[in-house]
Amino acid sequence: MKAPKRIAGSSLLLLAALTSPVLATQDSGAAKQDFDVILDPLISERRLPGYYVAVFKNGEKEFEQAQGFADERNQVAPDSATLYAIESMTEPLTATALMVLVEMGKLSLDDPLAKYLPEFGAMKVANNGSMSSMQEAQRQISLRNLLSHQAGLTLARRYAFDLNDVQKLYRKRGLFSKNSQLTDLGEHVSALAELPLVYQPGSRTADSVAYDVLARVVEVVADKPFEEFLNAQVLKPLAMRDTHFEVPESKRDRLAAMYEPVVWGYNVPGTPKMYRRSIVTSKKQAESGEAREAFIGGSTGLLSTASDYAKFLAFLLGEQTASAVTLSEENRRAVLYGTNNLTANTNRQTTDLGTMAGQGLGYRFKIGSSNTSFWIDPETRIAGLFLTQLNPAQFELVPLLQEAADRHFSNPL
Repeated sequence: MKAPKRIAGSSLLLLAALTSPVLATQDSGAAKQDFDVILDPLISERRLPGYYVAVFKNGEKEFEQAQGFADERNQVAPDSATLYAIESMTEPLTATALMVLVEMGKLSLDDPLAKYLPEFGAMKVANNGSMSSMQEAQRQISLRNLLSHQAGLTLARRYAFDLNDVQKLYRKRGLFSKNSQLTDLGEHVSALAELPLVYQPGSRTADSVAYDVLARVVEVVADKPFEEFLNAQVLKPLAMRDTHFEVPESKRDRLAAMYEPVVWGYNVPGTPKMYRRSIVTSKKQAESGEAREAFIGGSTGLLSTASDYAKFLAFLLGEQTASAVTLSEENRRAVLYGTNNLTANTNRQTTDLGTMAGQGLGYRFKIGSSNTSFWIDPETRIAGLFLTQLNPAQFELVPLLQEAADRHFSNPL
C-alpha cells in the first residue's frame, strides 16, 4: 500500500477563519489539536474548499469538526446533513443488500455467478489485461469472489492513462460511466460479460466493478430494481432517509458541489486555489443538482449525509438494534469483512483509491474517488468519516485521522 500523502503544516493564517464558517467540535482539547494539525493546511493552503470529519465510538459521536464550504458558490457550509456523492462507499451498502438475500435463503455466497447471470458461464482471461495473452477461465466466478473483489474484473478510471487492453475496452464501451450509451444496469452488466477477465477468478484481489455485478444479481433474484430493493431492505430499516441515487428537489439546497484539482504553472499573488468547480459534471446534472452516475449500480452512485452513514457504520459494528436490518451475526460480519476475504495464497493488489483493508480486520478504510472516506475498526469499536468533494481524490488522510482518533478515543490499556 502506498504511504499516505502527509500534508505539511503552514505558517499562513487560516483563510477559513476569515472567510468561511467553522463547525464547533465536541472536544476542545488535545483531540482537536491533533485533527487541526492534519486538516488545517487543507484550508489555509486552499487545497480544498471545505470538509466535514466525525469520529464515533460504540455508535456514539465523540468528535466532529468542519471548515470552509461544501459549495462555495451557494455558501453551503458542511455539516452532518450535507449531501455528498459517496462514490465507492456505496459498496458496503450493496453488500448488505446481497446478504439480506442470503439471510432470506434466496442465494449462497458459494453459488456460481452464472446461476443468476448465465452470460458469465464461459469466460476467457486476458492475462494482466493483455488481449495477446488469452486463455480459458479455470473456474467459475462465485458470488464470494465478487464480494471480495477476486472475480477477475477490473475498471477504467476516468483520470487513468496507463490502461491495459481490457480497461480500454471498458472505457470504449462506456461501461459504468457517465453519459454512457448503455442505459440500465442490466445493459452494462451484459456488455461486461462479453469482455475477458484480467486474471483467473480467486487468484488475486483488485478494485473492480464487481459490486455493480452484485447489484444486478440482487435485481435478478429479488425481481425488482436494485434501487427499490436497497431502499426497502436496507436504507429504510436503518432510517437512512437522506441516502439517494438521485436527490429529491426539496433536498438539493444541501448538496455539496463537486470540485477538481488545479495545478498552477505560474506565480500568482497570495495563495491560489488548488481546486475549481468540476467541469466533468454534465450540464443536465449541474442544472438539476443531480450528482449521480448515468446508471444505478452497486459500486458507486449514492449520495448520503454523515448523519445517515453513521447509522450504517453503527449497524456494521452491531450497535444499532431498533428498526435495523435483520441479519445474523455471521451475515453481518460477511459485510464487514467482505472485501478483505483473502486466503493465505492470495496475491493482494490494491489501488490508491480502492479498498485498503488491513490485516484481516475488516474495513480499515475506504476512499471514494471524490475523497469521501470512512474507516471502521471492530477491535477498538471506533469508526470515522471524512467527507469532501474533490475528484480525483488527492489526499489519503484516513490513516492519519484514524491514528489520531485511536490515540484519543480508544480504551486505555
